[in-house]
Amino acid sequence: MRIGIDITSIPLQPAGIGVYITYLTKSLIALAPKSGFEMLVFGRNDQQGLPEFSNAEFVACGAMTRAKRLMWEQVFLPKLLSRKGISLLHSPNYSIPVLAACRKVCTIHDLTSLNFPGRRKFWHGAYFRKMISVSAHFADFIIADSNSTRDDMIRHFPDVRSKIRTVYPSCRPIFGLEKETQSEQTSALPGLESDYFLFVSTIEPSKNLERLIDAFEIFKTRTGARTRLAIVGKMGWNYRETIAKIEKSPVTQDIKLLGYQDNQTLIALYRNALALIYPSLYEGFGIPPLEAMSVNTPVLASSASSIPEVVGDAALLFDPKDTNEIAHRMLQVYEDKELRKRLSDLGAQRARLFSWDRTARETIAIDELILR
Repeated sequence: MRIGIDITSIPLQPAGIGVYITYLTKSLIALAPKSGFEMLVFGRNDQQGLPEFSNAEFVACGAMTRAKRLMWEQVFLPKLLSRKGISLLHSPNYSIPVLAACRKVCTIHDLTSLNFPGRRKFWHGAYFRKMISVSAHFADFIIADSNSTRDDMIRHFPDVRSKIRTVYPSCRPIFGLEKETQSEQTSALPGLESDYFLFVSTIEPSKNLERLIDAFEIFKTRTGARTRLAIVGKMGWNYRETIAKIEKSPVTQDIKLLGYQDNQTLIALYRNALALIYPSLYEGFGIPPLEAMSVNTPVLASSASSIPEVVGDAALLFDPKDTNEIAHRMLQVYEDKELRKRLSDLGAQRARLFSWDRTARETIAIDELILR
């Protein structure tokens, strides 16, 4: 039987969901033949020839903007699936082609648009609320990134209880490699010659960066340390308030906005940091803590939503709405070298529990359940 996966929503600078789709697809391509399935990848023209997808039949579906993609998914993709003899389609980014005649498995990553409608652009939130509802009713099976997301789906759509399962993602496999050379240094990045805490995520209100800045100011006042705060990630929705907060901060000279970084630079940033701080208010999974643990970096993390599922007992947790508690955790890890070593060791052990091979095997098991 032929299984398809729609990868057209992977952005040019993948993070979070883009990482999920890329490495799930690559792992399914490797695993599907062993399970008796043939894998087809439906992607944009500019994705053709990418090495991650080279061992499967690639179906080039044209160039598309976000608006064009919606039309393509609902009108043209169902016909293409029939023509290619697809038995089951994986839709890994919330929405499914409703009229497709094949079986449909949809991944729901989080319910931000339903739980916190004010944290998205109006039309963006309205689109996701509608598509999640459609997928809940018309998908044959739903994959949730975490038990937190699964429980949110059941709370909003009780009828999905019998057709939803948690399948944990992993992070980019390159983060699991052993440290290779001493050439991975961050000294080339201005302002990071001394100790620093690291934040990695898209810059938008739900990531709680403004409270982290307040906590960093408290930490600086208490210690007088030269320690910096390095912020890595592309600008998301409503980022300007956060940037204004940084510019007005009394410690603005010690806050470094580094933007989106390539994998090698990001690995170096993780490995040289005192700790990753992940203060998000809500996550469907949360890949940065897993990336940090994979390279032995201590993690300080929010106790909200799915994040404790990712880090287990391998991180120091805090209430993301309590700036004093965040500052206290920063102070703990800054002052205690033995604590940093213990978190580093626990994190490395924890990270080994997550792999794309496991994700693919659990996903294929769902396919077998539906098709056989």
